[in-house]
Amino acid sequence: MSRTLLVVSAPTVDVKIVGGRLIREVGGPALYAGAAASLLGWEVYAVGPIGHVTLETVHVEGILGIRRICCKTSSQGFQFELVYKADKRSVSLLSKGPPLGEDDVLEHIYTIRPDAVLVSPVYSEIPPQLPTTIYQRIPCTALDVQGYHRSGLKSALPAGSAAIVHGSPGELEGLRGDEARLMVETSGYGPLRVLARGRTVFRLRRPRGGLLEDPTGAGDVFTFILMTLICRGWGLVEAVEEASALVFELLPRVHEAIRSVRVS
Repeated sequence: MSRTLLVVSAPTVDVKIVGGRLIREVGGPALYAGAAASLLGWEVYAVGPIGHVTLETVHVEGILGIRRICCKTSSQGFQFELVYKADKRSVSLLSKGPPLGEDDVLEHIYTIRPDAVLVSPVYSEIPPQLPTTIYQRIPCTALDVQGYHRSGLKSALPAGSAAIVHGSPGELEGLRGDEARLMVETSGYGPLRVLARGRTVFRLRRPRGGLLEDPTGAGDVFTFILMTLICRGWGLVEAVEEASALVFELLPRVHEAIRSVRVS
């Protein structure tokens, strides 16, 4: 019997500037987490505002087994400019879409009845109160706060927003600690730490596996896997180590699958 994942997040187009060279790439948490889930045999759905520019991303998602079921808008959709200089990256918003309504999400939760939900705003498309509404209905819910951090909406998150909250270094700062039972901070190839009630309870110096050639999407895949393991009753330490190992195994396959669609 297949398991079902719902990803609440907008598709994106990322305009990367690397060494003066401009590269357009499809992106977004639903693409990376959803493709990984599909490789593991999950049935995957996605909800989030679609713009006419990000239809390209939705097309790629569909080929990779991600069914984008909502919501077309008249906007361009979410586009970001990523500028890489040396080992630093700056991100700026080029265009965005409208926020999701509560009914846009709940309608599909009642229809799909997902086993797990990953809420991962890319900017401001998910109202801060909506994760709590989802979590009250689906106990296996994880939240990535990157979009709230980018848009300045992080402080509006209420208590009980998800079972697990994920962020990169700096993105969990300012949270009270009651937004989730567990908070996990990952830093690419670097240390990983788990917090409960705002205090660090576990650290992993380096994720299991080797160094990834391209870590794009690693946080999305890690959050999805960790959520599912915790929801299945795995112990915290074992779940964190297993999730980090599976990211090393799965992410290159996800990248290859995306590249194969783009080339064809």
